[in-house]
Amino acid sequence: MDAIIPVRVRRRQRGVALIAAVMLSVCLTLLTAGACLQTVSELKVSSTELHYERALHLAEAGANAYISRLTFGATDDMDLPPLFQYADGVAPTVPEFAAGLTSGEFALTAYPVGSGSGYFAGTIGKPGSTATVVSYGVSGGVVRSVTVRASLTQAPSEIDDTTTQSPPGDYTFYAVSAFTAQNNVNVSGHAGTNGAITIQNNVVFSGGTLDLNGPNAKLTYKNNCAFNKVVNPNPVIWPTVDEIALKLFPNAGATVPGGLAYITTHNDNTSIVRNGTAGSSATAITMENNKTLRFPSKSGGSNYYLTSVTLQNNVTVTLDNTNGPITIWFGPSGGSGGWTGQNNVTWTKTVEDDVNRPVKFYFGTQAGLIGQNNFRGNVGLYAYNKVNGAPIGAMQVQNNLGFRGSCIANTITAQNNASFGNEYFKPRGAYYYKHYAWRE
Repeated sequence: MDAIIPVRVRRRQRGVALIAAVMLSVCLTLLTAGACLQTVSELKVSSTELHYERALHLAEAGANAYISRLTFGATDDMDLPPLFQYADGVAPTVPEFAAGLTSGEFALTAYPVGSGSGYFAGTIGKPGSTATVVSYGVSGGVVRSVTVRASLTQAPSEIDDTTTQSPPGDYTFYAVSAFTAQNNVNVSGHAGTNGAITIQNNVVFSGGTLDLNGPNAKLTYKNNCAFNKVVNPNPVIWPTVDEIALKLFPNAGATVPGGLAYITTHNDNTSIVRNGTAGSSATAITMENNKTLRFPSKSGGSNYYLTSVTLQNNVTVTLDNTNGPITIWFGPSGGSGGWTGQNNVTWTKTVEDDVNRPVKFYFGTQAGLIGQNNFRGNVGLYAYNKVNGAPIGAMQVQNNLGFRGSCIANTITAQNNASFGNEYFKPRGAYYYKHYAWRE
């Protein structure tokens, strides 16, 4: 027979069991809470590490995207970062960049699109034969930076590269076949030729190099000429106006030709204001004696097609690029026309924004620009085309020409107080920027 356990003993045993259960429950709760806290802590650490690593990847992506932008220019099908140079040739520290991001001084290229993460990149100094890119990546409030150095490298010969690229220097002034200058001509920025340069009497190249490119390039000079000459073994290849026009306006099947032929019927000529009157679609313009000529712009850019322009005696040309870029094309391909301005003809741009709202002239014709006697302007001039394989396109400027734009032509003649300085165009050639140094 089992022994009879007194009631108070049984009560004491139940109390002990209850206390033990409570203590066990408390211990399990503490263990669970500790595990949760540890998990939360590890998740926080993991999230921080994730953002830390991702910020570095974004900085690297920004550097790569920026170098692609330098090499190939802007494209319609890729969201490449805009060109940017850090002030005074010094990139900000990470804290300085973070502060600038907050104040709105810097704007991220978002990745993914619409997120608060992304990158920002720019160069220390002006890119030329080498480029130093500093890029910042931002993720979850974490900012990291990388500095990448790259140099222009010639692509392998088996690569058929027809993209717009930059060989050493973005040129202010380039005469593909020949350049002749005399009597106080000043060119500011990079200049060059694939052919012969003949200069005399105070012709000065400043702010860049004078590049003699290829086996046919040579320089003849005398009487107080100044330059920093660089000899390169390979000629610089420039696209023709026909090629540029066809790239911008491709053929639409067999029945709709592209290029200059397309622009002849798809242009904004009726918007040209001739001495206060708009609406004419004529492609030949002749004006003189204090008249006015205005080219307005529209969102997305305006394209005008002309066969010849002759202006003289105090004619003012207004290039109203307030709403977008302006491009003026001269054709037909291989034609004889061009732009002649003499005796106080002035080109005035409404907005000085050469990046987003540039004004460019493309001459697909034999004649390009003839400017003389107090001619003024700040645009990009491009006069290089081919007829049956032979290069054409000429520019003749003389007598107090104050031209702050760029000149690219097959042949260029400049004399008597002519000045140039700016960069609008990149040549074509088998060169690309290749990384050779990287550091965080």
